[in-house]
Amino acid sequence: MKVEYVTDTSEWEKWQCDYRFGLILIMPPEPIFTQINSLRKKYDPRSHATCPAHITLSDPLGMEMTSETDAEVSGILSSVQPFTLYIGRP
Repeated sequence: MKVEYVTDTSEWEKWQCDYRFGLILIMPPEPIFTQINSLRKKYDPRSHATCPAHITLSDPLGMEMTSETDAEVSGILSSVQPFTLYIGRP
């Protein structure tokens, strides 16, 4: 797995630099994804512009993802028993 990282963060706000290497997210399925995104666009356009609707699973990653770290993270995530996530009305 080859991930291209931004090298010039001079235009970023300070808090954004913490997210340079990414984080682990769950993206909700349709139609929930579109419904939540339209609410975020209306009520929180700044966040909406930064990242679409999601559920955060991790803190910002502290290092670049390599094949080894990808395998480690994938192994950890695959060891979690599947579960059903019920999402109510926003």
